[in-house]
Amino acid sequence: RNDLGDCPSVWATGASALLAAGYLLLGEVGLYVTTPVVALLALAATWALVQEALRGEPRGVRYGVAGLAVALLASSPEHVDRLLVPMADAAAQLFTVLTLVFVLRAMRSRRGRWPAISWWLLAGASFAWAYWVRHTQLLLALPVLLAVVLSPTRAAGRLRSWELPAVAFSAAALVFALPDIAYRWRWFGGPLATETTELPLMALR
Repeated sequence: RNDLGDCPSVWATGASALLAAGYLLLGEVGLYVTTPVVALLALAATWALVQEALRGEPRGVRYGVAGLAVALLASSPEHVDRLLVPMADAAAQLFTVLTLVFVLRAMRSRRGRWPAISWWLLAGASFAWAYWVRHTQLLLALPVLLAVVLSPTRAAGRLRSWELPAVAFSAAALVFALPDIAYRWRWFGGPLATETTELPLMALR
């Protein structure tokens, strides 16, 4: 409890926001169907990730590998178990995989074209939602920013070629994370204060 007598949740609020949207649209039924729908979207995102990762392979290879990946994920006991109750795992999975999809798409877009920056913006927004669902997903920023610097579309001697994607990704992530930052600032006393009990999982060990 804080000094106002409130007792906020100890969990990050991103998954709760999705449940609230489901409730707003479908009433009580929305509380039960939102998580399975998000899980189905996560399966679709996994399909898209394989398609993007194997872009240079023949269609049969891409579809075969993607089908196998989706089948393994959909039949995983861990995946199914997390759908029996409205937990945050499916949402964290969805936005994490989408972040990777958009980063790969951005890295392979032509340099200097608007679509490349659009993919970086989408990657930043997805990353912010993944963080908003589970704060431990913040560590995903490290490989993403490394991908920005090591992107094959980088032009030698032009800082703008990697700075612009980095700024686009970071700006989109910050904008979409602002509601969570404001929430924690309001109820927990600061922008770096955390409500989650998962913070120790971010230690180096």
